[in-house]
Amino acid sequence: MSQTRAIDAIVISCFRRDIHLVRICAASVRRWYPEVPIYLLKEISKGPVRTGDIERTHKVMILETEFKKGWRGLLKIEAFFGKNPDRILLLDSDTVMVGPIIDYLETIDADFIVTGVQSDDPDNHLIVRDYINSGSVADAFDPDYRYPGFGFNSGHLVINRDVVKREDFDGLVEFGPDGLRPLAPPGLFAHSDQGVLNYVLAKVMDRGATVTYEDFWLWSDLPEVADLDRARIFDGEGYRKIIHWAGTKHYFLHRNSHFDILRHYRDLYYSRHPMGKLARHFHELMRHAEKVLSKFRSMLGLA
Repeated sequence: MSQTRAIDAIVISCFRRDIHLVRICAASVRRWYPEVPIYLLKEISKGPVRTGDIERTHKVMILETEFKKGWRGLLKIEAFFGKNPDRILLLDSDTVMVGPIIDYLETIDADFIVTGVQSDDPDNHLIVRDYINSGSVADAFDPDYRYPGFGFNSGHLVINRDVVKREDFDGLVEFGPDGLRPLAPPGLFAHSDQGVLNYVLAKVMDRGATVTYEDFWLWSDLPEVADLDRARIFDGEGYRKIIHWAGTKHYFLHRNSHFDILRHYRDLYYSRHPMGKLARHFHELMRHAEKVLSKFRSMLGLA
């Protein structure tokens, strides 16, 4: 396939408690794309996000944004604003690439490329539960809203930046001194940023922006993930897919479904680290120590 529209960079959204997943995600990107620019979108409401080792070992930069805090994932909206990089693939930290997905996505000439659930029925229980309650939105918020025929997961999006504007979030999100906060009536938009973005991209389609649905993700608990040929992922040509552990993450990495894939990319990450396994053990120790400290602070009313 010939390239039609380049993706300039990968942006991984993250916060303080998922740095172990960011390392895995970044390693999966580097496995397939050694030179593509990678940026981190850091949400700091839970405290500083220390990613120095990732920046050094995997050539990762920080995406500069106007706001640094956002309620329950809303900070991802900041990735839609600004230029340079102009066109990005935005990923949640609990995702991995299992093949050269960018090659495929670059053949699609659209302002936004989304993936999730396609359905002609806006009342499909998955659409209502995980994306947007179209009937309630039309009744209680915007009678001109038109369901586009799909709901998309905000954990993997191709975004042509600076098409969506801050005013597109009027009545939905407050951009204030405490960061991004929800304004929309409860029950209309599922999973914070995800439901809001499903609404906003449907609205920008009405004014001419192009939003294309493509099937390029696998939810971690789908049977298809178990059927993927591990040799093809680990040593072969891979699959043009992104796996997402959305809603299924376990604190202990080895208890997650398809741990072998996570372990593969974790080990790849530390193979690039000068301290190797020693660094891995240190990072795991610090993560567990922070969790224990957080529980003590909560018990003492200090959290």
